[in-house]
Amino acid sequence: MLWREEQMKVSEFEQKVWELDGIRIILRADSNDEVGEYERVRAVAQSSSIAEFIENRVKKHIGDVDVVVVDGRGTIPRRNSLVSTIRETYNRE
Repeated sequence: MLWREEQMKVSEFEQKVWELDGIRIILRADSNDEVGEYERVRAVAQSSSIAEFIENRVKKHIGDVDVVVVDGRGTIPRRNSLVSTIRETYNRE
């Protein structure tokens, strides 16, 4: 029997990334589709690039699903932007 990763809905995955990492992502899939569970316990490092964040933390759970990061202005930042820079764009009160 092959090991199978736990699954969660796309909308839950996006929310968990937001709550843990402080980065808003959008998966290009139906919000009720399922992807692998985001089982991280620590936030991504401030010094990581968006490309590193996506490749090292997100992609292994979502497979071929397209993903974009959206900053606090509603724009898609360049992949070489730092996580710290993107986090600063969100208005957190």
